[in-house]
Amino acid sequence: MPGCAVLRLTLIRWENSEMKQVYSFDVVHDAQSLFRKLLQSMANPFQKSNIDKEAGGFQSDLGAVLAVGATLMDNEITYYVEKNVELAQQLHAYTLAAPADYKKADFIYLTGMLNYENIRQLLSEAKQGTLADPQQSCTFVIWCPQLDGETAAEVSGPGVDGTLEVQITEYIKTICRLRQEVQQEYPCGVDLIFISAENELMAVPRLCKVK
Repeated sequence: MPGCAVLRLTLIRWENSEMKQVYSFDVVHDAQSLFRKLLQSMANPFQKSNIDKEAGGFQSDLGAVLAVGATLMDNEITYYVEKNVELAQQLHAYTLAAPADYKKADFIYLTGMLNYENIRQLLSEAKQGTLADPQQSCTFVIWCPQLDGETAAEVSGPGVDGTLEVQITEYIKTICRLRQEVQQEYPCGVDLIFISAENELMAVPRLCKVK
């Protein structure tokens, strides 16, 4: 529409008698750009995408995580954040999504380097979808310091021509292996989105195998 201002997601707070802009995320251009990158990542497992621009709309060390949340969630979505109250509050403020028990959440956010026993429990008890509606499963959004590492992994499944050799961190490989151990009947399972401190993301769809 001619002359129409660009819609932006903005949160203002009062600080020292002045208004301070805390977040500014373009819900038209930034969200569309990030959504395209997420689709590309899901279609191409372990392919990294840089989301510096989109993450820059949030004044937070977890700006990339917030950008993904603001892109994928709305007031009809439920989510769970493991051991990060501030992030949980921010996600609700932006998206109006509802916090929920991890067993019922549409999205689960992990932002700390958790022990594998805890991760295994979350993966095994999260929503896996059903045979009739496998898409009714949970998506994990996992922050980690880096995506690249010295651990070799062989990837196969949808989006991969034959097999793909990648170098990732042991943490990421172990999470993928744990998911396979607890995964229910095909085509059920959970999707994984990994986000690094360098504002890079990559995805591992539920039908993708890592060894």
